[in-house]
Amino acid sequence: MRFSKKVVAVALCAALVPAAAPARAAVEEQNRQVGVTGERVDEWDPAINATIRPDGTGEFTYNNPESAVEVHKFSLSAGVSIDGAKVRTDWNVVPATATNDREDTVAYTQTVDGVVITREFRVKDNRVAMSVSARNDGSDSANVLIDAVSGLTGANLSATKVGYRSWRVQPAERGYITTVSFNGANGSGTGATAADALGNAGGTPRYQAGQWYRTLQPGEEVVATSTVDVATQLSALDSDGDGLRDSWEANGMTLADGTTLPIHKWGADENKPDLFLQLNWMKSEWETLGCERTKRFDATVEDFTKFAECARANVKDYTPSPEILKDLEDRFATKDVNLHIDAGRSYVSSSMSSLAVQDRKGGKTEDYRAEYLPELDGLDDLQYSLRAQELLEPKRDQLLGERKSAFRVGVIGDRITAGDPSTGIALVNDSIFFVANHAGMTTQEQLRNTILHEFGHTLNLMHYGPHVAGNTAPREDDLDWYNSVMSYAHQFTLPNYAERDSNKDGKHIPADWANLNFAGANVGKGSVSVGVGEEQKRDDNTAPDKAPDVIGEIDVDTLVENAAKDNDRKAGFDVEKTINGDNGVVTRLGDDNILRAKISNLGSVPETYKVSVNYGTGVFQETYQLAPAGQAGNTRKVNIQLDRAAFIDTPVVPVSVVVTNSRGEEVFTETYKVSALNYTDEEMEKVRREVLASDADAYVKDLARKKLQPKTRTGTTATAAPATRAQAQGSSASPLAVILGVLLALGGIGAAAYGWALNQGLI
Repeated sequence: MRFSKKVVAVALCAALVPAAAPARAAVEEQNRQVGVTGERVDEWDPAINATIRPDGTGEFTYNNPESAVEVHKFSLSAGVSIDGAKVRTDWNVVPATATNDREDTVAYTQTVDGVVITREFRVKDNRVAMSVSARNDGSDSANVLIDAVSGLTGANLSATKVGYRSWRVQPAERGYITTVSFNGANGSGTGATAADALGNAGGTPRYQAGQWYRTLQPGEEVVATSTVDVATQLSALDSDGDGLRDSWEANGMTLADGTTLPIHKWGADENKPDLFLQLNWMKSEWETLGCERTKRFDATVEDFTKFAECARANVKDYTPSPEILKDLEDRFATKDVNLHIDAGRSYVSSSMSSLAVQDRKGGKTEDYRAEYLPELDGLDDLQYSLRAQELLEPKRDQLLGERKSAFRVGVIGDRITAGDPSTGIALVNDSIFFVANHAGMTTQEQLRNTILHEFGHTLNLMHYGPHVAGNTAPREDDLDWYNSVMSYAHQFTLPNYAERDSNKDGKHIPADWANLNFAGANVGKGSVSVGVGEEQKRDDNTAPDKAPDVIGEIDVDTLVENAAKDNDRKAGFDVEKTINGDNGVVTRLGDDNILRAKISNLGSVPETYKVSVNYGTGVFQETYQLAPAGQAGNTRKVNIQLDRAAFIDTPVVPVSVVVTNSRGEEVFTETYKVSALNYTDEEMEKVRREVLASDADAYVKDLARKKLQPKTRTGTTATAAPATRAQAQGSSASPLAVILGVLLALGGIGAAAYGWALNQGLI
């Protein structure tokens, strides 16, 4: 800050209120009193304004434009006594002013009984320093007493001694932290009045004081220095406690790398906690291998090998449905918390509808990996935790970058490590979690609840409740009396955090919702500027030194059994990954095409389920009687017979699966994609011969032997028409359907006409 050359009149004790816009410093003088207006580089910088008098009293106003509460007012004064007599103020003394490196200095000097007394104030940024020097220029010794007193406004103040002669004074919340230091003082204290503080009476710490006393011989000097440092409590910057300052929620954010986050246009609310969640997930193995194609597989060894890879690939789609993401938003909304989800092209919250598609960072961005963190395999608990943190933090930074100042990220994929049946892993109070949506996870509801569970760990929830003082629960993972999705007893049944305190046998768990840590280790931290214009560096707050806890999870089968009583008549379904390439269609084989899947009973009672599969050119239906979860016969293999494969004329076949229970209720629906090979008889013979003569992998040759042998009937090679046998076992196709299919195919109408007939109810 700088002093202007302009001198104007001010009232005796006027406190100067800073302008909202960037301002240059100014000095105002009348009757030897000086007003200082602090300089702001930009409109969001805090500044101290002052009125300083010759009697050694300064009145100060600290204004932080980002604060949601009124300005902070405080005073700092100095009294001097020589040989027991209080020094009278010389109101005519001329102030000396100077500026050095944006620090403004105001000083008054007077001489009393041969003692030269200088009272000097230095103001810069959020600090005021007052030094009082007394130099004995007389011929006799002098007993000098210097009193320094700081006074604060505000109620419900508490004081903590933080150094030998330093005090930190602040209200419980939504105010300012004032640290007052009396360097080298003989004593210091606090009290409700200046006199109480000088006597260290304690009680209400409205005043803080220090004393220096020296006997000065001729030529000796004593210097008493006091400093006042002011900071804004986070609760005053962030009204709703979500880690995002009110100024950001009203004006947007610019991050250290220049990225702008217009969260004020994405539904951020200064008066309601906001959570921003970026969800990413893996492509299926089938997609990662490039099996999503429009061009048919050529009759070559290379393309057949590609088909073989696709036919044995994992076709599981890790995409969360829009319905479950909306469920999550609605759950938080019931507790007046705004959850904003960026799931890429698949989904964004309505509050973020202004976010352009190309700017969405969530979605299906990750290539398939059978194990997300294979490095954790075989480690003991301690090694697992330490190594997991080392692995997850870079993944967090890769996916979020500087966006971690506002966003958390969840990744959905397959297993954590080889053979690991657990459901996920998370860093507690941090910003990343992983959901292991492997073959054991068979419903969108299980996925939804697991996202909520792992997300909860980043919000400071453990398996036994919030990680806060007052939680006396045993450190167990499956407490049935803890009614929260965080408990293994309820993870697959209760899509909610605990709304009320839980108590049993003298043990207490505080309510989840009342103890969420919205900010965690990263939200609101880093170099963040207000608004979405040119980047302006703010305070750089770093994450806590303490490493976050790493939470791994239990196996899916146990969670299914724990949830069984609440999931009666519900089912899980999954198309299996096959090592022999069963899940690929060779159209010339007609009704010999089988897709391999699995159905499971999620409930506690026996149940009969009907599996209905539509693959475009036909349908498959079969019923299955299954034992309760956890018992033998709980799961069954499902062999989906495609008895009109000859009508398929594309390299990709959508397979829509619907499962209904004995009451006719739809309990599962999903569409999978599998690969199809449209070879003629001649092409099958050619490729079979060439593959067997090549150096292709053994599984490729095995598949060629099984799948590239044209089907013969009555001594002839199969035609393009489907078999005209009566309804196949497990199929709902009628004889009329078969006849129409044959006629349509022979008439050259093809799959399109067949699909029309199917839609008209003729097939």
